[in-house]
Amino acid sequence: MYCANCGAPCADNDTFCVNCGTTVKQNFFLNALRHPLFLTMCILITCGCGLSLVTEELSVISILLTIFFWLTYGKARKGIVAQGHLRSISGTLFASYVINFVIFGGIALAGGILAATLLFVGTGSWAASFLEIETNLQELEEIFAGWASGMTFISIIAFLFLIICLVIAIIGIIINVLGYRKIHKFAQSVYLNAYSENPILYKPSAVSGWLIVFGVLYGLSALSSLGDGFLLFLGNGAYSAAFIVGHIWIRKYFVQNA
Repeated sequence: MYCANCGAPCADNDTFCVNCGTTVKQNFFLNALRHPLFLTMCILITCGCGLSLVTEELSVISILLTIFFWLTYGKARKGIVAQGHLRSISGTLFASYVINFVIFGGIALAGGILAATLLFVGTGSWAASFLEIETNLQELEEIFAGWASGMTFISIIAFLFLIICLVIAIIGIIINVLGYRKIHKFAQSVYLNAYSENPILYKPSAVSGWLIVFGVLYGLSALSSLGDGFLLFLGNGAYSAAFIVGHIWIRKYFVQNA
């Protein structure tokens, strides 16, 4: 820890700076940022990032978070709460939040365009012979309780594809707004209150709950990717563990002190 007045190094339990006599105030975030739990998050994020590089699924967001987490931890070990690095973490999370909107919005848009294209292809007198669907239409009507009556096979596929894309997009956007946004807002409140004597943090209890949700989702993703490669499984597993450790870290330092 360093004196805010003269910059001289101070011990953690110092009340006054030995160099200039200025009162030394303990920072609310310092112990949290240099705790082994935060170090564990840094290690797990690094493992996930490194394994993503090997499996060719590395993202810029993962690289930036890895860098800024380590820089923040390194400064905390020296007794400094690096507000600039905390702001960079918040900004990276916000960028990911925006990217998620683009991705899920793109899924909905792509589903609509492809469905419209299939509907166009599936109309006209030639559509029946295009896929020889006359023999399949009766079976489809029975399967879907008659709601497909008068529709071609292509039209039915287009409708189902659109529904699937919309469901995926809606679920993704809901999780992004209700979950990922809270994580970003919490990170933002941390850097805004980095030197506040009475920090006001954004819903730490709700954020810790959403970290568990994301940890479970990444865990399920790890299990589903096990057949695609063991390294991919380990990478998603590392991110899953990072979210769970983040949950424990926030509960320990911020929920209990809120």
